[in-house]
Amino acid sequence: MTEQAETSSEINDARIAFLLQLRKRQNRAPSLTIAKETTKFLRKLIELHKGNCIKSLISEILDEGRKLSASEAYEPIIRNVVLMVSKMARDEAMRIRNEPISPYESLNTLWLDSMHSDENKANYKEVKKNLKALTKELDREMSICRPNIAEHAPTIIRLYDTVLVHSLDQSDTLKEFIHKAQETAKFSVITVTSRLNSNYPSYANPIELREVASKMPEVTKIVLPCVAIFPDGSCLLPSGCLSICLAAKRHSVPVYIVAANYKLTPIFVSDVSPMILLKKPSIPFKQAAEFNGSCQILEPAYELVQADLVSGYALNTAVVIPSHISRLKEDYYHALDLLEYS
Repeated sequence: MTEQAETSSEINDARIAFLLQLRKRQNRAPSLTIAKETTKFLRKLIELHKGNCIKSLISEILDEGRKLSASEAYEPIIRNVVLMVSKMARDEAMRIRNEPISPYESLNTLWLDSMHSDENKANYKEVKKNLKALTKELDREMSICRPNIAEHAPTIIRLYDTVLVHSLDQSDTLKEFIHKAQETAKFSVITVTSRLNSNYPSYANPIELREVASKMPEVTKIVLPCVAIFPDGSCLLPSGCLSICLAAKRHSVPVYIVAANYKLTPIFVSDVSPMILLKKPSIPFKQAAEFNGSCQILEPAYELVQADLVSGYALNTAVVIPSHISRLKEDYYHALDLLEYS
C-alpha cells in the first residue's frame, strides 16, 4: 500500500469513528460535544495531510467538511467548525507572508492568489504546525463558551423577573445562564417541557406547552436555547419554541436566545427541512403498535423562528440584535470558503 493510500485509509477510519461517535447516542449529543469532536477530527486530518502546499490542505479540509455535512445534514455545527478551521488556515498563511488577513482590506486580493505561489510551499510546514496549535486554542475557547455566555445573564434577567425557558433539563448552556443570573437577582423560573416527570431544579416550575398562553401575562423575559443562527437573524430552536415566541410577541415580552459563536451559520438556507431532525413520537407503546404500518407520525425536533420574533442573541462576546448577526460572519468565516463550499 502506498503512503498516499495509507493516509487516505487513516482519514477514512477517523471519519467513520467520528460519525459513529455521534450516531451511537440515543439522543442528540450536546452542541459543545459535536463542536469539540469536529475540531478533534480536523486536527487529526491536518496531522495526516501529506501534501506540500497550503491550497491542498484547505481543499482537503473543505472536501471532508462536505462529506461530513452530507452524512449529518441536520448538524450545521459540523459545517460551521469546518469553515472556521479553513479560515484559520488562510489567515495563518496570510499572516506569515505579511499580507492583509481580511479579503476586504486590500484590492490586491482581486488579482493576487497567494495560495498558488512558490513561497506557499516553503511556508507549508510552518502553517501546518501553527494551524494544529490554533485548533487546540479553538477547542479551549469552546470549553469556556458557556461561562462567557452566562456573563450576560445579569444584564438580561433583573430582580423579580418571571423568566420562561424551554428544555431546561436538556440545555447545559441555559442552566448555567440561569445559575449566573441567580447570583445577582431573585426571580422565578417557568420551564416548558413535554415530560412533567423529569427531574428539574427546585427553583423551576414545569408546565406543558399548552399552558404557555395562560402563563404569558405573568412572564417578563423569555430565554431559549438554540440549534443554529442564520445570517438574516432567524434561528433554529427546539420544537415548541415557535409557539412561545408568537405568544411573547402578542404580549410584548422580550425573547433572548443563548448560543455559542460556533452556531452562527454563514450560509443562508432557504429550505431548512433537511436540517430538522425527526424525533420519536411521544405516544404510548400500545397505540404505536396499532398504528404500525398504517400511518406515519412525524414529530420534528426543531422549528424555524423568524428574526422579528427575537429580541437579542446572547453570544460568547456580546448580546447582539438579529439585524446585526450578518456583520459577525466575516469574523469567523472566509469569503472564499463560503464560495467554494456552497
